[in-house]
Amino acid sequence: MDAFNLYACFVAGIVLSVVVPVAARMVGAARTSFGHGLWSDALTKVWLFARPLLLLSAGSAILGIIVLVMYLSANPDANPEWNDAVLYGFGWDSTLQKVKSGLQDAPPKSPPGE
Repeated sequence: MDAFNLYACFVAGIVLSVVVPVAARMVGAARTSFGHGLWSDALTKVWLFARPLLLLSAGSAILGIIVLVMYLSANPDANPEWNDAVLYGFGWDSTLQKVKSGLQDAPPKSPPGE
């Protein structure tokens, strides 16, 4: 598989790591808003949830170029399959999402001596 197709599969994994939580949030928002006819409210909630994920994924895709170049330079004879690249992209981006949410949820550190 050439580098462009490998990167495209990596990005497909990143897209999947965004689509899955957004779709889950969309189903939850639709359940609460469907009976009340508040679709715009549900879409606003989903957008507010998806926006940080999309920004993180864009940075992840850019960083993926560097990771791919490093991988191919370290293993010039490597020939990963497309499904490996999709899993690498999914795992990479979902890990970044969890780290970012963990950093946001962490309690503030108190100054030393308190």
